[in-house]
Amino acid sequence: MSTSFYIQKIKHYFNFLDFDGSGVIEESDIRQQVKKSAEIRGLSEDSDAYKLASDTLLGLYAALVQMADSNNDGLISKNEFVDFWRNLADRFKNGDKDAYEIMVATTNACASMLDLDNDGSFTWEEYDTWIRGFRKDKYFDTKAAYAVMDIDNDGVIKIENELFQIVKEYWIYDDQTAPGCLFFGSIPGTEVSL
Repeated sequence: MSTSFYIQKIKHYFNFLDFDGSGVIEESDIRQQVKKSAEIRGLSEDSDAYKLASDTLLGLYAALVQMADSNNDGLISKNEFVDFWRNLADRFKNGDKDAYEIMVATTNACASMLDLDNDGSFTWEEYDTWIRGFRKDKYFDTKAAYAVMDIDNDGVIKIENELFQIVKEYWIYDDQTAPGCLFFGSIPGTEVSL
């Protein structure tokens, strides 16, 4: 069973993805995010890094539509999005192998966007660049969030163990004190803030 905190957290993430604010996530939202992220990183649309980011995010979007679009309109409403993540969290907590694999894929997608130099970790600068790639109006104090999420306080977040923990804390668990809750900044309507 999901708490109101969990639902607020997932809605907060939905608002990051709903680039045009239309109330649904659609392919054009994902394309806009890829383009914005590429601009911030100085990537041209014909670069390998741009193509990888685009392919990764559009592939995730297609998979999300397949799994979460309950009314088959090709769009993801906020309710469909929340229902998908709630169900996935419950399945994950019950040891469902497919749910685990979806979380690994989610972590890998985040890693492909965060680890710009492919060294197996990401710095605050890489995290900041990634967050700014979402939307300027959703920007927050990434340095404070990063400091909390850097569990071992070594100045980098390692993909293999720290990022997977952050991903689980954000998308699976209800713990408001978990560092991963700050992955997308303060969560409106909750006590989780920077």
